[in-house]
Amino acid sequence: MSKFGLIRHWQYLSQMARAQHFLAFLLFACLWSAKAQEAAFERIGLEEGLPTLSITDMVQGPEGFIWMASEGAGLLRYDGYRFENFGLKEFPLINQVVRSFKGERLYIQDGRRLAEFQGKDFKLISLPEGTQILDICDFQGQLYVALSNGLYHWDGDSLFFHSALPDGFKDLGQIEDQLVLCTSDALYTWQDAWQQLDSSAYISLAAGKADFYLAHGKLYNLKTAPLGPDQQRGDSIAFALSTPSLNVFVDRQNVYLQGRDESDLSGFYSNDYQGYFSASEIKNIYSFQGLVLLSTSRGIFKMQSPFFKEFGRKMPLLNLSVDENKVFLGTPFGLEVWPFQKVISLKGLVLASLVEGDTIYIATEAGLYYKIEGQEVIHSTPIDGFVFSIGKGNGEIWAAGSSGIWRLKSGQWQRILSDEELGFASIFSIQYLPQDGFWFASYTQGLWHFDGSNWQHYQELAGVNLDSIGMSAIQPMPGKRLAVGTISNGLYIIDRSNSKAHIYSLKDLEFAEIRAFALSEGELWIGTNKGLVSLSDVKESHKAGESAQIHFFGPPVNGGALKEREGELYAAGEEGLFIWDLKRFKQYHHPGVLALLEAELLREENAADLDMWPSEAFSGLREFTELDHDQNYLRFRYGLRSILLPELIQYRYRLLGQSDNWTYAGTRREALFSDLKAGRYTLEVESRYPWQSWALSAKPYVFVVKEAVWRTWWFWSLIALALFALAYVYLRDRWQRREERLRLENDLLEMERKALRLQMNPHFIFNALDSISSFIFKQDPKMAVRYLNNFAKLMRLTLESSMEHIHPVETEVSVLKNYLELEKLRFNNKFEYEIEVDEELDYDIGLPPMLIQPHVENAILHGLKPKEGNGFIHISFKLDGDLLCCTIEDDGIGREKAKELPNKKAHRSMATQINKDRIDLLKRSMNDVIDLKIIDKYNQQGEACGTKVIIRLPAQEL
Repeated sequence: MSKFGLIRHWQYLSQMARAQHFLAFLLFACLWSAKAQEAAFERIGLEEGLPTLSITDMVQGPEGFIWMASEGAGLLRYDGYRFENFGLKEFPLINQVVRSFKGERLYIQDGRRLAEFQGKDFKLISLPEGTQILDICDFQGQLYVALSNGLYHWDGDSLFFHSALPDGFKDLGQIEDQLVLCTSDALYTWQDAWQQLDSSAYISLAAGKADFYLAHGKLYNLKTAPLGPDQQRGDSIAFALSTPSLNVFVDRQNVYLQGRDESDLSGFYSNDYQGYFSASEIKNIYSFQGLVLLSTSRGIFKMQSPFFKEFGRKMPLLNLSVDENKVFLGTPFGLEVWPFQKVISLKGLVLASLVEGDTIYIATEAGLYYKIEGQEVIHSTPIDGFVFSIGKGNGEIWAAGSSGIWRLKSGQWQRILSDEELGFASIFSIQYLPQDGFWFASYTQGLWHFDGSNWQHYQELAGVNLDSIGMSAIQPMPGKRLAVGTISNGLYIIDRSNSKAHIYSLKDLEFAEIRAFALSEGELWIGTNKGLVSLSDVKESHKAGESAQIHFFGPPVNGGALKEREGELYAAGEEGLFIWDLKRFKQYHHPGVLALLEAELLREENAADLDMWPSEAFSGLREFTELDHDQNYLRFRYGLRSILLPELIQYRYRLLGQSDNWTYAGTRREALFSDLKAGRYTLEVESRYPWQSWALSAKPYVFVVKEAVWRTWWFWSLIALALFALAYVYLRDRWQRREERLRLENDLLEMERKALRLQMNPHFIFNALDSISSFIFKQDPKMAVRYLNNFAKLMRLTLESSMEHIHPVETEVSVLKNYLELEKLRFNNKFEYEIEVDEELDYDIGLPPMLIQPHVENAILHGLKPKEGNGFIHISFKLDGDLLCCTIEDDGIGREKAKELPNKKAHRSMATQINKDRIDLLKRSMNDVIDLKIIDKYNQQGEACGTKVIIRLPAQEL
């Protein structure tokens, strides 16, 4: 064996053995006489929160709470973690508490008063005046009350007299399916009347629905026949209790547990209570969830489950092996046989042991030994030096040490691989799995595998360098999987079927050192320096990340000190021996009730808890809660109401509406949620013991975080509606103001247009009258009359058109023809004219009246009149797109020459100015294109030959 291998192994064992060797003789003298004490009872007293040591009665009520009647502290509620008082002022002293009406109601009595407890309040039940309460009990789901004047029956609403009580009444109860009572010297059953069965003294009734009663410390059935010897245990039984699955008896020294027909328990389990309390201190016994509680004058003592045993030791246990009724523990002084406290002294430190039949094989630092049961002789084997590990399987025993790997076959030890063939590796573990063969693990050289015929050496497997990770434990698993544990590199689950490795880091294991493995009913248990943990928990924690915490339970486990046998898990270490019967735990114990206990609002000056959120009777939170948008920072507390090892209970939760994934909480019993968004949420909580699946669920709790008002659709709808209304009112007001302003402007413009037309009409009339006076002055009455007739027609047309804002082109043409005819008469036919209307022009197209006439007048007076000879005026109306184009063209003397005339210099043309003003008004009122162009015409010699006026305005339909 290499020096390096020895050093590695001794580093692993040095913390366990070095101090013990130094103090060996002193410790041996002390420990040999010190018997290992089983921690059978746990005290619940004032230090653990019990308000008073005087507990008079207990019952498990609705929702899994344990209710306790007390002297001085009222009614107590216990959920396995804390106590809460009810009715301290009304009922400080309570004699009894009973659960009745199919378990839905609790009743208490203090000797004078009877009350129904409704979860928070007490409802007094009226009793006959002057009576005292002697006893109350539940029978077939109904409450029976023994008063000083007889037995009464309570039906939930009224109290009815049942029967008179025999003299010397002491106790009321139930045996089998019959209502019974006992007096100081007799037992009675009810069969239409009280029938006396037994006249023995010292009769007492067992609590619960029992099959027996007590008399003189012995058990009897209703036939007054003593029960058989297999049912008689103890010396003068003082207390008895019966549950559906368990009978409990207490004598002057022990508490006995016996399984009933519906339980798979057989025989008796007993625990000695001496050293915890005395027989005289016991007041009563109770059983909940498969555990026994004893009320004493020093508080409550909880008897541990018979399927969990804890044996504290004052020296470390290095390793262990088990057979049917014994456990062999490796110690610094030899091999101890438990429970017989016998030590097999050996030379050297015990490194491993193995039981096969009636033979125990012991591996030490001085070789391999064996001892046959019933013999005192310790036999040696050919294997000497360090022997680190022993294993068995397939009818064979294997051992590994400094001299190689050995096999016991047909009574002979054979060396299979030498230390040189192993590369001087230290084989610290041998493990066997049917259909997979043997695995041999070393610290520095990896693994060896033997399938029954072939050997294979692995230094690397599925990408894991086995020779450098510092292996400390291995365990082959079904499905060609292999668990590899290390001291400082975490856990590896290698799947050889697909060459993949699932790695759980040292952080995932909370920096625990893996020291041993054990398989039990498909679950891999991991022994570490922090205690036990299952692979399932490691996976849950790894999946949850930093939000979860692994829960270790039990003692720190030493290497080779974790074994499984037929559903029982044995673990040993520096704190002693611990045994869990996991199979019986699953089958026998009732898990209790998982529920939410409290909800609290954070970030609030007055945090909301149960007082703010009303509770259901006997439970925690009400079913549904609505919270404001800013009440979104919440803490929920939950717990399994169980008195069975509450420190081992694990939890997980999820908040549907936030995430569908479970959060593994370990043993933490609270969930914190911050900054929840508005929505509907459902909190789900599940619990389990380490050996269970997630099967126990709390009633889902639903709550709603309301949307902030300013985030709701209806709020924004109202805002949008309000903005729309404001915008509508504003725009409507603005539009009305604008319309009013436009109306006033149009009215003003119209009045200005009318005023201009009124100005133009007098101007025209003035010119016409001047012409008429000229005819009269020339003594040409015929022409004067003709002129007056045409003038009258023109005036009628002008009057009619002046009433409208626009008139048809046809009317404008008629006015112009009448005007031109008048002017021809006036100037003695000095000019001719032509009015052209485009064939495409609809006569319904309109234009402002008297818009063309002033320009025709200018053409006659300033262009044609001064001209030598006759002249010509051409007027046209055409459509140019959406515009009406009016053209007045003459062949007069032109504007420049007209300005040079003597009378022109002194004349100011009012018609031209008025028309310009009208066009400006039309531009402003119509907000459209109105264009006026005056073009001077020239001949080829550059001489003026007339004027052309072009007016463009929108073609408006009438």
